[in-house]
Amino acid sequence: MPTPKVTLCVLTYGDYFSLAYRVIESIRQYCPRAQYDLVVGANTVGEQTLGYLKPLEKAGHIDRLIVSPVNLNKNPMMRRMFVGIETEFIWWFDDDSYFWDQNAFGEWLRTAESSTLSTVGWGQMAWCSGADGFTDLEDVLSFVRSAPWYRGLPPPSWRLGGKGEFNFKNCGCGDGRWHFLVGGCFLIRTSASGQWIGPIPDW
Repeated sequence: MPTPKVTLCVLTYGDYFSLAYRVIESIRQYCPRAQYDLVVGANTVGEQTLGYLKPLEKAGHIDRLIVSPVNLNKNPMMRRMFVGIETEFIWWFDDDSYFWDQNAFGEWLRTAESSTLSTVGWGQMAWCSGADGFTDLEDVLSFVRSAPWYRGLPPPSWRLGGKGEFNFKNCGCGDGRWHFLVGGCFLIRTSASGQWIGPIPDW
């Protein structure tokens, strides 16, 4: 049997059984089981959710279940879930994201597989006009320039030269827009996951 190309990662939380049930059952309904691994993180979930998840793991419908009795929050749990993944791609789901179409699984993977290696993420794009829209770091530009995923291009800034722009939209300034993938549902290359922190930068 061929090795799956994607690991689906689902983060469940708290006493929200209906959300956990909807996303996982949508995966079971719309995704070919032989074509994915499934990792589920359970952040301080309720008894009903845990009673649903554990039998699924025992039956092999969940490949790995990580249970924390305390809320680790999203990013620390995500790091635990990503450990040991060997598939080419990782597909992340918050518990309020789910499949509702049988074609989505194949279409997303075909798009990723046909993309150049320099493209490492797919999902809904969004942007904010300043770093304070997503972080409280005092010196974001220094953080970006020292990050392992930084590729040497100018970070976003409304000052001249931001993202390489000197007359953005004829306004005599740089491009200060920070683009990112919305975090509720996104697909990334596993090779990039070790360097991935928060929004995936587009530079």
